[in-house]
Amino acid sequence: MSNTVTIEPAVRVGGGSSAAVIPLALAVGTVLWVAVRAAVGTEEECRPWIEGGREELRRQRLATLELHTADLSRLVNAGSEARLSAIQLPTGSVRFSAPTGERVLAARTATGLRLVGEEGTLRSLVVANSVARTRDFLASRGFQIDIARGRAGEVTLVGRNPDARTVTVGVASTGQAAVDSAGFKGRECEGFVRDLSTALEGTVTQFCPKPEYYGGAAVTAGQRQRV
Repeated sequence: MSNTVTIEPAVRVGGGSSAAVIPLALAVGTVLWVAVRAAVGTEEECRPWIEGGREELRRQRLATLELHTADLSRLVNAGSEARLSAIQLPTGSVRFSAPTGERVLAARTATGLRLVGEEGTLRSLVVANSVARTRDFLASRGFQIDIARGRAGEVTLVGRNPDARTVTVGVASTGQAAVDSAGFKGRECEGFVRDLSTALEGTVTQFCPKPEYYGGAAVTAGQRQRV
């Protein structure tokens, strides 16, 4: 099995090595800003987000991120687990609201879902999405799952099954999943990684074999899996 497998469910920005939550204040004046305007420009209540200056956007801690997935219904289910209420808007977008009043708008794009809103709530939503998908996948494979939540919003899931296989998945605040496991042999590992990346609708961005790995073609960085 791999020592480190990284699965990225968000779209990379600017050719970097990973996706990121981008503050709207930094997105102003960039190509990304066009995508942000397209996502929220038709929602009247969100218009102040794109009309504010950089200082105002920074003060409000507004941010954006794009997920590969186009499945709004699964995102709504994940949001409910994070105590975010969801309202379907006439344009087909969904507005998520936290108990504190903070909001995130999820709008479909040509490549997935663009999320725009308060940074803290946005991070909570993408983490909840990755955690729910990972948990459901592990449960479907017969794993008993323990979940621990960190102070910075990160989540660790540890799955154990009767065959003495263990899978540890750390979900970062961008929804990125770092996977480590034990008890798999050769291609069993590859199939498991592919299936998990499919469940997350993500891209495998890093795959480092352990010494006990043998035979077969390794999963390569940049491999995209779709449901």
